[in-house]
Amino acid sequence: MRGRYLKLYLAILVMAVAPLVAGAWQVKVGGDESLAWAVRFDSTGNIAAAGTIDGSMAAVKLTPQGATQWTAKPFGAADGRAAALDIGSNGSIAIAGMFKITSPSTSNEHLAAALLNPGNGQAIWTDVNPGTRNQSASSIVIDAADNVFVGGRASGPGNASRAFAVHQVPGNGWATALAPDPVNGDYPGGVAADLAIGVGQEIIAAGRTHTLEVGGTNTGIASTNILVAKLDNSTGAVIWQTKIPEPSDAYGIAVDGSGDVYLSGSISEDLSSFGGVDFAVIKLDGTDGSEIWRYVVEDPGDNSAAIDIVVGDGGNVYAAGSVDLGGAAEMTVVKLDGTTGGEIWRSQIANDVASIPGALIPGVEGDAYALTVDAAGNIVAAGMINATWIPIGPGATRDFAVAKFDADDGAVHWINNFGFGQALDVDVHPSGQIAASGHTEYSPQRFTIVGFSDLIAAKSLKMRDHFNPARRSLKLVARDYFIHAPSPGTAGDPTIHGATLVVQDAASGARRVLDFPAEHWKLKGKGRYSYRNKTGSTTCTKATVRAGTLAIVCKGSDLDLPSTEGPLSAVAAEFALGSRGGRLCTLFGGDVRSNDDRRFAARNAGRPDTCSAY
Repeated sequence: MRGRYLKLYLAILVMAVAPLVAGAWQVKVGGDESLAWAVRFDSTGNIAAAGTIDGSMAAVKLTPQGATQWTAKPFGAADGRAAALDIGSNGSIAIAGMFKITSPSTSNEHLAAALLNPGNGQAIWTDVNPGTRNQSASSIVIDAADNVFVGGRASGPGNASRAFAVHQVPGNGWATALAPDPVNGDYPGGVAADLAIGVGQEIIAAGRTHTLEVGGTNTGIASTNILVAKLDNSTGAVIWQTKIPEPSDAYGIAVDGSGDVYLSGSISEDLSSFGGVDFAVIKLDGTDGSEIWRYVVEDPGDNSAAIDIVVGDGGNVYAAGSVDLGGAAEMTVVKLDGTTGGEIWRSQIANDVASIPGALIPGVEGDAYALTVDAAGNIVAAGMINATWIPIGPGATRDFAVAKFDADDGAVHWINNFGFGQALDVDVHPSGQIAASGHTEYSPQRFTIVGFSDLIAAKSLKMRDHFNPARRSLKLVARDYFIHAPSPGTAGDPTIHGATLVVQDAASGARRVLDFPAEHWKLKGKGRYSYRNKTGSTTCTKATVRAGTLAIVCKGSDLDLPSTEGPLSAVAAEFALGSRGGRLCTLFGGDVRSNDDRRFAARNAGRPDTCSAY
């Protein structure tokens, strides 16, 4: 993890769960058949999400606070979906997916894409690739020159009516569909599931093709095989293509600084059975597509996969997905050495998470569908946590969930749950804000975007030691729209669970824990908690938690601040409201008013780059 700054940090841990973690907002759009497949931040912190709203291909743009700027349906109310999204250098939003045209005799799905004006959501252009059978886009990417490319399945040569295909859009661009391979018995059904830009601006696509075994033990048995292709971005010409011989599938792709290619997917290395598949990461040489190494998690189940992949600092590789234990899946994140493929750590959220900060219940299972890396190098994964004995909806148990993992050892910082549903994509802004997209609720299924942060701004901090112990004091005021009061009755409710404030000298490690007992907390109207202690039985006398504001006052002889000699160099504080939830951090040090042997005062702290003070 990133080292500590020689400044004063404040890390505030606010514990809350359903309906929202502390500092979170949630936007739900549409009725049934609504789903947010993809989410991205633009350079200013605004959020774009794409998916299906009321059965139609759609995109939404939000402010960093979650206010809706616009909703767009570039193909009108016709059936469709947007499965992918990217943002160009000028802020334009590109989406891709499927647009359905129904005639009296046929109902075909067509590969569709649109470029939207970031200011109002109006279509700059739309593109539809009509085919003879169902076509669709699964991925989209914008290159350095703002050219737009989509990958998916579309008409191909010969009988490949649903081939692995990549298109430059709009329609005056090129299209490349990889033909069946008669030697290996390929037949239609391929898809380019994900795209990446190479170091020379090449387009690299990964997905699958279908193979019908010709000859040998498994003659006549169909399977999928990973297919990867590197294409010239100006013509679509194939530079190289690679097919993995074992039954396999690729869902994600990443490229490192030298141009080598990493795939996340699933593989069955038992060629005799074509049975269960395992979580797999594969590295290919970027110059010719040859395999360099593969990493496979052997497991007792038959339905494991690595769904998403990123390359982090130092060339390390992170992949997220699930590992099937044989009837129960674990949300799984791995860190691999990019050079050797060796496992650095594997973190799995399974049936023993009672000790994890923010764990919802002491037994879960789940899947990760997306991951990203924050400014500190830590990993944020989004997916589904399955609370196996707490059904939510008819026969349904899955919850929309986001988890953060430490870059050094994979330790789980927190798990945040947002009710029934699934989180399908996640992004992190350099400011520390996290946005996740997916769906919530059961009937109707709602297009959902969640935003939250563990980084907040603060107004002022004053710490005073004194020879007279009765005159010691600490006052903290934090103001940020990510500060929210927890819902009554939840694990974050201080009237039930109380609160604690931990103050720690980062240099010496000396710390002081201050209690805010539950009996002194009251719910003062909607969304506001107040702590008042006039008995003198505890050091901290006042606290207020409401939307946008946290204020704490502690004083008296029991305060005993951890550092009493010389100026404070770095001090961490953690405020735990209730028993479970996310962590909020802020930084004091830019506007220091006093810092001497007995006093520290600072004002107007902005959001830090990372939570590195605890």
